This record gives sequence, structure tokens and C-alpha cells, in this order.
Amino acid sequence: MMTKRTCLGCGVELTGEVITFEHALPQWLAKEIELPGVSLKHYLHDEGSEDKLLRSHGLNTFGAKSVCGSCNNGWMSRLEDAAKPHIVSLMHEKASILTVTDDARTILSRWAVKTAFIISVVQTLRFELPWEIFQNLRKHETGGPNGCFVLASQQRQLPKGYLSTFPSDELKGNLVQLRVGFSINHLHFVVVIPLVQGLRMVRVAAGVHVPFWPLDMNVLAAYKMAPTDIGTPNKFLDFLTNLVEAGIVTRKDAVREVEGENTAVA
Repeated sequence: MMTKRTCLGCGVELTGEVITFEHALPQWLAKEIELPGVSLKHYLHDEGSEDKLLRSHGLNTFGAKSVCGSCNNGWMSRLEDAAKPHIVSLMHEKASILTVTDDARTILSRWAVKTAFIISVVQTLRFELPWEIFQNLRKHETGGPNGCFVLASQQRQLPKGYLSTFPSDELKGNLVQLRVGFSINHLHFVVVIPLVQGLRMVRVAAGVHVPFWPLDMNVLAAYKMAPTDIGTPNKFLDFLTNLVEAGIVTRKDAVREVEGENTAVA
């Protein structure tokens, strides 16, 4: 018996009348960053051998038939409209990521999480994502993406166009979270999507990423040397994404002594 497909945003059955194609990157953004003659390539990464090319296509066909028309043309469209001016300014470095307001951080965090979930679907990951987080973006359009961590940075070393990476983290052999790193020109996001619940301590490289969500996120600073040779753009994106660590801790370890003061960590 064939399993019924349902909208990832609201749960309605995806019949021929309601199903739509959701672009992982909105069409307005694809037009901004698509490079002539350059296609989007998806690789299967294997530490023991060369990466295997899975498929290649343009940004305008980068997406999936996974949401209904009401979601696609409703809350998702409104979110794109709200995020667009901020994304354009940051990706072209017309504005500094250090001056983003709390309202803009909330909008950009919602957009980054929505985008991270959709591009994860396109990657056909082998585990189930916590779709209730995604669905809460529809239910609470003025709220942030509670349950996820979002960090961002501006990196001139990143090339024009789009890149993404999907490292997952294990604890005692069990997957506990997915870190989605993606860049749009010089704007880079890292979204931590929890696969199991637990108090998390976030640690980032000092001076690289700016915490976006939660707005009151406390982070520990780590000091790591930047590579002298950044290598390929994909390797540099991996490096940036792996600078963000979000380890699960026990409650008794959630307060650490830092330079003589107790500092609560997210």
C-alpha cells in the first residue's frame, strides 16, 4: 500500500490539486546568485575515497514537491518577502552582520531554518527531521525557530553562488543533531537542527560567527587557527561549519566556571 504524502508545513495530503514545487532557494535569490554556465553539483562525501557526484542541475530546479500551495504561497512567501532586503544587503556586504537588529535576526533565523529544512529534504537524508520545528514557523509567524540554533557570518573568502554542507553529530553511536551550513555569496549560515532533545552548550570560534537565534543565546568562545590554505570553496565551507559546536550536556554541567564567574550556557 502506498503511503500518503503530506505537506511538510501543515500536514495536508499532497494531492494533485494542492501539491506545489518548493524551491530550496527562492527564485528571486537563484537569479541573484546563479552563475552563467555553472551548475549545482551534489556529492556523496566519503572519508575513505573521492566524493561521488550524485547529480548536477541549475538552481532554478533545486527543490522538491513537498509542500502545499497554501504554505508555499502563504507563510513561506511572506517570510521570503520579509527576509529579502536583509539577505540582499548582507550577501553583498552593503550592511554589516554586527549591526543586525533583533527583529532582523528573528526574521533571518526563521528564513535560515526554513531553508535548511528544505535543502535537507532535497539531499534525501537517511534520518527523519523534527518537522514540528518547521511546522511551528507556520503556526507562529512572529516567533523564532525555537528548538534550533542559528549563527551567521560574512566571509569574503567564500565565492559567489551557493554552497552547502550537512555534517551530523553522534553521541554514543546515536545521531543527535544535524548541522546545516550554507552560503549565499559572502553570507554564511549554520543551522543546528536537534534530532534528540537535550540541553546543549554552543561553542564558536571567536570573531567568526554571530549568534542569531535564540536572541539570548550564550556561547563559549574557542580560539582556533584559520587554515593558511583554505583549499577549495567546499572545504572552506566545511571548515566554517565545523567551527560551530553544539554538544549535549547534563544539567549539572550547564553552569561552568569561567574566569571566576558562573556563566550559563545555551
